[in-house]
Amino acid sequence: MNVHKYIKKNYIFLMLCSLLSCLFLSCHDDIYNMITREVASEDGLSGDIRSIVPFKNYLYLTNNNIYRKTAASSNSTGQYNGQWAKVSSNLDDYTVLFLASDATYLYALTTTWEEDEDESETVEAGRQLWYSTDGTSWTEISISYTSSTPSNLRKLFDNQDQDSTGTYVVPTSNRKAYITYYDGSWHTRELNGATTPSSDKVSGSTYIQAAYNNGTAFTTNYALCAGNGYLYWAENGSTLYYGTGSSLSSSGSVDLDHGTILSLAATTDYLLVGTTSGITRVALSNGVPASSTSSFGDNNADSLLTSRVPLLYIRNKEVAEEADDEYGAMVIYSYISSSNDTFSEVGLYAYYSGRGSWNRDGD
Repeated sequence: MNVHKYIKKNYIFLMLCSLLSCLFLSCHDDIYNMITREVASEDGLSGDIRSIVPFKNYLYLTNNNIYRKTAASSNSTGQYNGQWAKVSSNLDDYTVLFLASDATYLYALTTTWEEDEDESETVEAGRQLWYSTDGTSWTEISISYTSSTPSNLRKLFDNQDQDSTGTYVVPTSNRKAYITYYDGSWHTRELNGATTPSSDKVSGSTYIQAAYNNGTAFTTNYALCAGNGYLYWAENGSTLYYGTGSSLSSSGSVDLDHGTILSLAATTDYLLVGTTSGITRVALSNGVPASSTSSFGDNNADSLLTSRVPLLYIRNKEVAEEADDEYGAMVIYSYISSSNDTFSEVGLYAYYSGRGSWNRDGD
């Protein structure tokens, strides 16, 4: 017998067995986790969910139309999917782009459309800014911008400050709403009902997001939130920045290596992160992010929200993650044919702690 040949063959056999065993167990664990986290898909609101804001005991959202539901926690109502109702108002003939709120008013940025006969396509005809005291009756706010380009009335947003200690989540007195527009130069101005905005809060750039942390910080990127005494933000990349105070002065950063960060929402123990590659989360220790992302464990978030997640909303950031209602929106970028997702998967998702899983969320 060729002893060396025998030993070599058995060594290779043992190595292959060991490798296959590891691969099988690893794959088995991954597949098992995916199976155990699967839930039957429910119906939900479709389209691009661009805003979720609290106002007078309701949560409002827009996906070109306005919907609302109670701002009470599902922990007290015992209700999950099917709570959103379309709001009928004098904005029904407009496309509602964004919503924002302060303690007194709800605001909407809308657009109208017209046919471009030369190009044989539908184009924006003009944008409008509105306020409401009840969410159903709207009054236009006078604002002068370079209307030859409708998108010069660029972005409506607020600083996200809210109070979740009562039955309903409500805007605080510190919550302010802002409009960014161009009239020869860029302005970002605070809104106050019917009053025409006239004083710049910040200027010179297209600011599109804000967060309140003992003062309001502004950014030209979408990913910004506050919680635990920190501001958390991204700058059109995979790096997460964080710092105390009311300005974007970084005291640290973490490259999450999970796609470009599009949205952020904080709880006491985790930071939810929406990216171009789906949803992930980062553990927080006294507000400071860990050096890498964390698994969702038995939570099925990352098996559902697998594409671009441009919006996250936490009903109560003063409690642990999974302790109260959480919302996320998923969209498809570019063409549907180039995406692994379908139109039925695009739209609103929610996590309810009493249900213990993420699913589609709708009316």
